[in-house]
Amino acid sequence: MKRRFLSIGPLAAWAAFFAAAVVLGAESTRSVAIFEGQQVEIPVPAGWEIDERQDPKTGLQSVELSDPGKDAELSISFMPDSQGSMSTRGGLEKLARHVFGTYLESSVEKQMKLTYFEAPGGAGVYTSFTDAKLDPKRIPEGEKLMSTAGLRSWKGGYLIFTLLTNTRDSVAYRKALDIVQSGLKVKTPVAF
Repeated sequence: MKRRFLSIGPLAAWAAFFAAAVVLGAESTRSVAIFEGQQVEIPVPAGWEIDERQDPKTGLQSVELSDPGKDAELSISFMPDSQGSMSTRGGLEKLARHVFGTYLESSVEKQMKLTYFEAPGGAGVYTSFTDAKLDPKRIPEGEKLMSTAGLRSWKGGYLIFTLLTNTRDSVAYRKALDIVQSGLKVKTPVAF
């Protein structure tokens, strides 16, 4: 009996190690310098592409992520907020209504429904729109039927994101929204 336990023990330990390696290897992290010495760590799901860009005029950083099938395309731009105007729900709502209001003109939705969420070190808000010009049964290649747009704040900054997809029920959509809501980790420099 004892010998049998020992032969199963190493096998079970190896299986647990392998399972942990698969889970840990399923995602990588990209560190991006954004502004004022701040960095953001972005989780990148396995197989997803990430592209970094810096605006040559403003110096502001943005990233784009997409899943292997291009079912979800996430664009994130990072903005400084030294005055803390985006640190309140009211500030987020005001900017969201101003920036995303233009989407209403070409969407099926005729009013903006905002969804609020808590995020590490701050809060966020998002809304979704369906393109009124597209037929949901015949979406042209390269086009996306739905747009989810939002904001997320932290002390000293905020981000604006747009998530394009053809359905809000896909795994890729959920992963992309999770990246914005809770996956991003902002690292601020230590002051001495």
